[in-house]
Amino acid sequence: MVNSSQRDVNKSSGFRQDFPDPEDGEIQIPDLLDVEENVRELDSALDQLNSALDDLEARNENIQSMLLALLNESRETSKELAAINKSSQK
Repeated sequence: MVNSSQRDVNKSSGFRQDFPDPEDGEIQIPDLLDVEENVRELDSALDQLNSALDDLEARNENIQSMLLALLNESRETSKELAAINKSSQK
């Protein structure tokens, strides 16, 4: 059994007591409909978050491919300019 001073220590140390204290005289059981509604809301929020993350991933892949194409084009341009400079110096 946990006495009140131990409960105070537990609360101050970051321990979260999720169960009602039987010494308070009342134990409330959550309404299952409320719990189910909360689960549905959480599920919906997670679906929206998943969709947003999928969209961000697709955008990131698109940006990455565009940057890679730009890098390759820049390399080709640098090679062409180097070849032009080399031939003009002869």
